[in-house]
Amino acid sequence: MPELVNAKALSQQLLKDVDGMQQQFWKTREREEEYDFFTTVKPEADRIHSCTEEWVRETKKWIIENGPKYIHANQIDATAENINLIAVQCFFKNTSKKRFFDMCQSITYILEDIIKKWEETK
Repeated sequence: MPELVNAKALSQQLLKDVDGMQQQFWKTREREEEYDFFTTVKPEADRIHSCTEEWVRETKKWIIENGPKYIHANQIDATAENINLIAVQCFFKNTSKKRFFDMCQSITYILEDIIKKWEETK
């Protein structure tokens, strides 16, 4: 697999995606727009899901090979699930703001920690 496709690069991409989801959340709230599920929400959620699946594979492989402290496979699974949830929730105006941003904060913490620890192991 190419060097560019690794836990660090995928984590960086997901950080950008999470930022984009936060912007989408605010856009949805401000404009009170409703999006068509099949033309808008599903294609974006599928793109995020695909990236997240690859991130899970690469990150778990990296954990096995490098054994970083305080990062475990169950955290990766929970983070992936949260990413997939907010990828859909950001398009709905009735999404709880507190819950949405709590998940974003949790996701961001894990992704940034992976990037930091990946740099320490290389």
